[in-house]
Amino acid sequence: MDARRKSGQPSTPSVAAPDKKPATRRARFFSIQSLGEVLLLVLALSPVFLIGMVASSKSHWMSWLEKIGVNESFGKETTDVPPAATWKGEGVADFGRFAVRTYDPISGQVRSVDFQLHAVMPYSEQAEFETFIRRTGYAIRDEILVTVRASTLTELSDADLLSRKIVTRVNRVFGGETVRSVQISDLSITEFTTESSED
Repeated sequence: MDARRKSGQPSTPSVAAPDKKPATRRARFFSIQSLGEVLLLVLALSPVFLIGMVASSKSHWMSWLEKIGVNESFGKETTDVPPAATWKGEGVADFGRFAVRTYDPISGQVRSVDFQLHAVMPYSEQAEFETFIRRTGYAIRDEILVTVRASTLTELSDADLLSRKIVTRVNRVFGGETVRSVQISDLSITEFTTESSED
């Protein structure tokens, strides 16, 4: 017991040097912040590592692309899907029969357009034509469907006008002379309302 305790005065606790505690807190703060930055960096780079792991094997990469349906965009020909058009000789492609149905929810009117379509393509060799059709044929069919759906009844009723519209759109989308001419045959247009079809 020292003289202060004997005299009844409380002993003063020992105080650490004022510069030690702030330094410790600052060091902890920076270590937590740097850990957070590392975690953020790892999270940001994780997709890159995942893609790299998937892409490391060509077979796994191509099978993954096939599952999401984008294998044709890489120029890979599909062998298990029937071609969008068949070769008829002298550059003529038979795209088969189209059945396009549109619905107007305001009027309740349904329009059904059916026709057969042949197109003259700029290919003289069957092998060259089939390679092109496997890669682009279904995209051409999609543009034909879009053209029909965007056409008025007057335009649909004129097979020659509809043929020219299809040629213009396909060549504008794919560039160049993808299709030289189109012939539409067996054109049939029917319209009805959903109310009358239910009766």
